[in-house]
Amino acid sequence: TVSEAVTGVDLVRVQLELAAGRSLSELGLDELAVPPVRGMAMQVRINMETMAADGTARPAGGTLGAFEPPTGPGIRVDGYGYAGYRTSPRYDSLLAKLIVHTPAGGLAALAGKTYRALSAFKIAGVATNIAFLQNLLRHPDLAAQNLHTGFVEAHGAMLADADPNPHPRHFFEMAPMATGPGVKVDPNDPLAVLAHGKQQAVALVREAGDGA
Repeated sequence: TVSEAVTGVDLVRVQLELAAGRSLSELGLDELAVPPVRGMAMQVRINMETMAADGTARPAGGTLGAFEPPTGPGIRVDGYGYAGYRTSPRYDSLLAKLIVHTPAGGLAALAGKTYRALSAFKIAGVATNIAFLQNLLRHPDLAAQNLHTGFVEAHGAMLADADPNPHPRHFFEMAPMATGPGVKVDPNDPLAVLAHGKQQAVALVREAGDGA
């Protein structure tokens, strides 16, 4: 969580220790020993959603074709996805939580690092709100800290609008393989593709000879 990122305290462990009967003093967390805050942190939630033109969201689902979270210093992802996972409509649309921490630089640096992390988050097969979050992080009012609790609702249509400058995609995407029209190979023959390639090569040589 954000609190863990800026204090280094595992809140789940602390809660379990307190439930077991230990005191805050025993855990080194009394009022005089609270760890100092280190930098800033932000959490964004990646949901399986389709965004309407007015900024409202509708749950989405399907089978994940790819799920490759970003990595690096100050980047943590709590999620459950993997390639081939078929999502369930019985639960909410939350797919992953991305927590980003910066030791210095303020909100502008934190928003920039979070934006880059989202650009490196590869998800395929289901619709997500990643572009919506990226639009929010690039909004000038966020860097200026001109925010309020109704900010997203007030700017929903703008944030849902497709950006004329596409967001970067910092992950590998395989280009679709080109196939010739009408080409068929025997799927049960492991050498069929090689045979087809040999036939093409012979045809090219014959064409070159005819044109000489």
